[in-house]
Amino acid sequence: MAAPALVPLPIRPHGLCFDPDEARRHLTEVDPKLGDLIARVGPYRMRPQPTHSLFTALLRSIVYQQLSGKAAATILGRVNRLFAPRRFPTPSELLQVSPERLRQAGLSAAKTAAVRDLAARTLDGTVPPLARIRRMEDEAIIEQLTIIRGIGRWTAEMLLMFRLGRPDVLPVTDLGFVRSVAIDPDGGVEVHLRLPTSFCSPNFAYLMASDSLDAVTAVSAGRPVVVELDERMAGYGRLLVSVDDAAATVGRLDALG
Repeated sequence: MAAPALVPLPIRPHGLCFDPDEARRHLTEVDPKLGDLIARVGPYRMRPQPTHSLFTALLRSIVYQQLSGKAAATILGRVNRLFAPRRFPTPSELLQVSPERLRQAGLSAAKTAAVRDLAARTLDGTVPPLARIRRMEDEAIIEQLTIIRGIGRWTAEMLLMFRLGRPDVLPVTDLGFVRSVAIDPDGGVEVHLRLPTSFCSPNFAYLMASDSLDAVTAVSAGRPVVVELDERMAGYGRLLVSVDDAAATVGRLDALG
Protein backbone atom coordinates (compact mmCIF):
# COMPACT_ATOMS: atom_id res chain seq x y z
CA MET A 1 0.00 0.00 0.00
CA ALA A 2 1.32 3.42 -0.97
CA ALA A 3 1.97 5.81 1.86
CA PRO A 4 -1.11 8.04 2.31
CA ALA A 5 -0.78 11.73 1.65
CA LEU A 6 -0.34 13.90 4.72
CA VAL A 7 -2.42 16.99 5.31
CA PRO A 8 -1.82 19.82 7.78
CA LEU A 9 -4.56 19.62 10.41
CA PRO A 10 -4.80 22.34 13.04
CA ILE A 11 -5.06 20.91 16.54
CA ARG A 12 -6.42 23.42 19.02
CA PRO A 13 -5.48 23.59 22.71
CA HIS A 14 -8.57 21.56 23.67
CA GLY A 15 -7.46 18.75 21.34
CA LEU A 16 -10.17 19.25 18.71
CA CYS A 17 -9.39 19.87 15.05
CA PHE A 18 -12.24 22.39 14.88
CA ASP A 19 -13.76 25.26 16.81
CA PRO A 20 -16.73 23.88 18.82
CA ASP A 21 -18.38 27.30 18.99
CA GLU A 22 -18.18 27.64 15.20
CA ALA A 23 -19.68 24.14 14.89
CA ARG A 24 -22.62 25.07 17.13
CA ARG A 25 -23.27 28.26 15.14
CA HIS A 26 -23.12 26.43 11.83
CA LEU A 27 -25.40 23.57 12.86
CA THR A 28 -27.88 26.00 14.40
CA GLU A 29 -27.99 28.06 11.20
CA VAL A 30 -28.45 25.15 8.79
CA ASP A 31 -31.12 23.37 10.83
CA PRO A 32 -33.46 25.26 13.19
CA LYS A 33 -34.70 21.99 14.75
CA LEU A 34 -31.17 20.98 15.56
CA GLY A 35 -30.58 24.51 16.80
CA ASP A 36 -33.39 24.06 19.33
CA LEU A 37 -31.80 20.80 20.47
CA ILE A 38 -28.37 22.42 20.77
CA ALA A 39 -29.86 25.23 22.86
CA ARG A 40 -31.33 22.68 25.26
CA VAL A 41 -28.22 20.49 25.47
CA GLY A 42 -25.80 23.40 25.83
CA PRO A 43 -22.18 23.89 24.75
CA TYR A 44 -20.27 21.15 22.98
CA ARG A 45 -18.18 19.76 25.83
CA MET A 46 -16.71 16.59 24.33
CA ARG A 47 -12.91 16.71 24.33
CA PRO A 48 -10.58 14.04 22.93
CA GLN A 49 -9.12 11.60 25.41
CA PRO A 50 -5.37 12.16 25.89
CA THR A 51 -3.57 9.77 23.55
CA HIS A 52 0.16 9.16 23.65
CA SER A 53 0.26 5.79 21.88
CA LEU A 54 -1.89 4.57 19.02
CA PHE A 55 -1.09 0.99 20.02
CA THR A 56 -2.45 1.41 23.54
CA ALA A 57 -5.56 3.25 22.29
CA LEU A 58 -6.37 0.49 19.80
CA LEU A 59 -5.59 -2.27 22.28
CA ARG A 60 -8.06 -0.71 24.70
CA SER A 61 -10.64 -0.43 21.92
CA ILE A 62 -10.34 -4.13 21.08
CA VAL A 63 -10.69 -5.18 24.72
CA TYR A 64 -13.78 -2.99 25.17
CA GLN A 65 -15.62 -4.26 22.09
CA GLN A 66 -19.04 -5.78 22.86
CA LEU A 67 -18.55 -5.55 26.63
CA SER A 68 -19.90 -3.34 29.35
CA GLY A 69 -17.45 -0.72 30.55
CA LYS A 70 -17.04 -2.43 33.94
CA ALA A 71 -16.36 -5.88 32.48
CA ALA A 72 -13.93 -4.49 29.91
CA ALA A 73 -12.04 -2.47 32.53
CA THR A 74 -11.65 -5.59 34.68
CA ILE A 75 -10.23 -7.61 31.80
CA LEU A 76 -7.93 -4.81 30.68
CA GLY A 77 -6.64 -4.51 34.22
CA ARG A 78 -5.84 -8.23 34.29
CA VAL A 79 -4.04 -7.97 30.97
CA ASN A 80 -2.00 -5.00 32.16
CA ARG A 81 -1.02 -6.81 35.36
CA LEU A 82 0.74 -9.41 33.25
CA PHE A 83 3.30 -6.71 32.49
CA ALA A 84 3.70 -5.13 35.94
CA PRO A 85 5.30 -2.88 36.99
CA ARG A 86 4.61 -1.31 33.60
CA ARG A 87 1.18 0.29 33.34
CA PHE A 88 0.73 -0.93 29.77
CA PRO A 89 2.63 -3.39 27.55
CA THR A 90 4.67 -2.47 24.51
CA PRO A 91 3.93 -4.39 21.28
CA SER A 92 6.99 -6.58 21.68
CA GLU A 93 6.17 -7.36 25.32
CA LEU A 94 2.65 -8.38 24.40
CA LEU A 95 3.92 -10.80 21.75
CA GLN A 96 6.24 -12.41 24.30
CA VAL A 97 3.23 -13.48 26.38
CA SER A 98 1.58 -16.70 25.29
CA PRO A 99 -1.97 -16.64 23.92
CA GLU A 100 -2.94 -18.95 26.80
CA ARG A 101 -1.97 -16.36 29.42
CA LEU A 102 -3.94 -13.66 27.58
CA ARG A 103 -6.94 -15.99 27.52
CA GLN A 104 -6.55 -16.61 31.25
CA ALA A 105 -6.66 -12.83 31.78
CA GLY A 106 -10.13 -12.85 30.24
CA LEU A 107 -9.63 -12.17 26.54
CA SER A 108 -11.65 -14.28 24.13
CA ALA A 109 -9.86 -16.30 21.46
CA ALA A 110 -10.85 -13.73 18.84
CA LYS A 111 -9.63 -10.77 20.92
CA THR A 112 -6.41 -12.59 21.77
CA ALA A 113 -5.72 -13.05 18.05
CA ALA A 114 -6.67 -9.43 17.41
CA VAL A 115 -4.38 -7.87 20.03
CA ARG A 116 -1.49 -10.03 18.87
CA ASP A 117 -2.10 -8.97 15.28
CA LEU A 118 -2.22 -5.34 16.43
CA ALA A 119 1.13 -5.75 18.19
CA ALA A 120 2.74 -7.41 15.16
CA ARG A 121 1.43 -4.78 12.77
CA THR A 122 2.60 -2.00 15.06
CA LEU A 123 6.09 -3.46 14.98
CA ASP A 124 6.12 -3.89 11.19
CA GLY A 125 4.92 -0.32 10.60
CA THR A 126 1.38 -1.03 9.42
CA VAL A 127 0.11 0.99 12.38
CA PRO A 128 1.51 4.47 11.77
CA PRO A 129 3.12 6.50 14.55
CA LEU A 130 0.70 8.81 16.30
CA ALA A 131 2.48 11.90 14.98
CA ARG A 132 1.93 10.69 11.42
CA ILE A 133 -1.65 9.55 11.84
CA ARG A 134 -2.59 12.98 13.21
CA ARG A 135 -1.71 14.37 9.74
CA MET A 136 -3.55 11.73 7.70
CA GLU A 137 -7.00 12.20 6.18
CA ASP A 138 -9.92 10.40 7.79
CA GLU A 139 -10.50 7.83 5.07
CA ALA A 140 -6.78 7.06 4.82
CA ILE A 141 -6.73 6.36 8.57
CA ILE A 142 -9.77 4.09 8.31
CA GLU A 143 -8.26 2.20 5.37
CA GLN A 144 -4.96 1.76 7.20
CA LEU A 145 -6.40 0.65 10.53
CA THR A 146 -9.02 -1.76 9.21
CA ILE A 147 -6.21 -3.95 7.88
CA ILE A 148 -5.71 -4.99 11.51
CA ARG A 149 -7.64 -7.99 12.72
CA GLY A 150 -10.52 -6.94 14.97
CA ILE A 151 -10.46 -3.29 13.86
CA GLY A 152 -13.51 -2.40 11.79
CA ARG A 153 -14.74 0.89 10.43
CA TRP A 154 -16.72 1.71 13.58
CA THR A 155 -13.64 1.29 15.82
CA ALA A 156 -11.60 3.51 13.51
CA GLU A 157 -14.38 6.13 13.50
CA MET A 158 -14.51 6.16 17.30
CA LEU A 159 -10.76 6.81 17.33
CA LEU A 160 -11.18 9.66 14.84
CA MET A 161 -13.88 11.29 16.96
CA PHE A 162 -12.83 10.64 20.54
CA ARG A 163 -9.05 10.42 20.26
CA LEU A 164 -8.16 12.64 17.30
CA GLY A 165 -10.98 15.20 17.55
CA ARG A 166 -11.88 15.15 13.86
CA PRO A 167 -14.85 17.32 12.80
CA ASP A 168 -16.58 15.31 10.06
CA VAL A 169 -17.07 11.74 11.27
CA LEU A 170 -20.56 10.29 11.13
CA PRO A 171 -20.62 6.64 12.34
CA VAL A 172 -23.96 5.67 10.82
CA THR A 173 -23.49 2.01 11.76
CA ASP A 174 -23.21 2.93 15.45
CA LEU A 175 -25.87 1.07 17.45
CA GLY A 176 -26.75 4.19 19.40
CA PHE A 177 -27.26 6.10 16.16
CA VAL A 178 -29.48 3.38 14.68
CA ARG A 179 -31.58 3.08 17.84
CA SER A 180 -31.91 6.83 18.14
CA VAL A 181 -33.98 6.99 14.95
CA ALA A 182 -37.56 7.46 16.08
CA ILE A 183 -40.14 5.05 14.65
CA ASP A 184 -43.82 5.25 13.90
CA PRO A 185 -45.61 1.89 14.35
CA ASP A 186 -48.40 3.11 12.07
CA GLY A 187 -45.99 4.07 9.32
CA GLY A 188 -45.42 1.93 6.28
CA VAL A 189 -43.37 3.98 3.90
CA GLU A 190 -39.68 4.11 3.32
CA VAL A 191 -38.37 7.37 4.74
CA HIS A 192 -35.44 9.23 3.28
CA LEU A 193 -33.16 10.99 5.74
CA ARG A 194 -30.69 13.65 4.72
CA LEU A 195 -27.65 14.08 6.92
CA PRO A 196 -25.34 17.09 7.32
CA THR A 197 -22.14 17.54 5.36
CA SER A 198 -20.17 19.71 7.79
CA PHE A 199 -19.34 19.29 11.47
CA CYS A 200 -20.72 15.74 11.45
CA SER A 201 -18.92 14.80 14.67
CA PRO A 202 -20.57 17.40 16.91
CA ASN A 203 -23.85 16.81 15.09
CA PHE A 204 -23.60 13.11 15.98
CA ALA A 205 -22.85 13.99 19.60
CA TYR A 206 -25.91 16.23 19.84
CA LEU A 207 -28.11 13.55 18.28
CA MET A 208 -26.92 11.06 20.86
CA ALA A 209 -27.69 13.61 23.59
CA SER A 210 -31.25 13.92 22.30
CA ASP A 211 -32.45 10.55 23.60
CA SER A 212 -34.07 12.15 26.63
CA LEU A 213 -35.21 15.34 24.90
CA ASP A 214 -37.95 14.08 22.57
CA ALA A 215 -36.48 15.91 19.64
CA VAL A 216 -37.84 15.21 16.13
CA THR A 217 -39.21 13.06 13.35
CA ALA A 218 -40.64 9.57 13.25
CA VAL A 219 -39.94 6.90 10.65
CA SER A 220 -41.70 3.63 10.02
CA ALA A 221 -41.18 0.66 12.33
CA GLY A 222 -39.24 -2.25 10.89
CA ARG A 223 -38.94 -0.52 7.51
CA PRO A 224 -35.68 0.28 5.73
CA VAL A 225 -34.31 3.74 6.37
CA VAL A 226 -32.40 5.18 3.42
CA VAL A 227 -29.61 7.36 4.75
CA GLU A 228 -28.31 9.69 2.05
CA LEU A 229 -24.74 10.71 2.75
CA ASP A 230 -22.59 13.37 1.19
CA GLU A 231 -20.22 11.92 -1.42
CA ARG A 232 -17.28 12.79 0.82
CA MET A 233 -18.37 9.97 3.12
CA ALA A 234 -16.51 7.39 1.07
CA GLY A 235 -17.50 3.80 1.69
CA TYR A 236 -21.16 4.47 2.44
CA GLY A 237 -23.11 6.06 -0.40
CA ARG A 238 -26.67 4.95 0.39
CA LEU A 239 -27.07 2.84 3.48
CA LEU A 240 -30.13 0.76 4.39
CA VAL A 241 -30.73 0.43 8.12
CA SER A 242 -33.47 -1.76 9.54
CA VAL A 243 -34.98 -0.35 12.72
CA ASP A 244 -36.56 -3.12 14.77
CA ASP A 245 -37.71 -1.56 18.01
CA ALA A 246 -38.76 1.77 19.40
CA ALA A 247 -36.14 4.10 20.73
CA ALA A 248 -35.72 7.78 21.43
CA THR A 249 -36.00 10.45 18.76
CA VAL A 250 -33.18 12.44 17.20
CA GLY A 251 -32.55 16.06 16.38
CA ARG A 252 -31.44 16.39 12.74
CA LEU A 253 -32.76 14.06 10.03
CA ASP A 254 -35.41 15.71 7.87
CA ALA A 255 -37.97 13.26 6.49
CA LEU A 256 -38.01 13.71 2.72
CA GLY A 257 -40.06 10.78 1.45
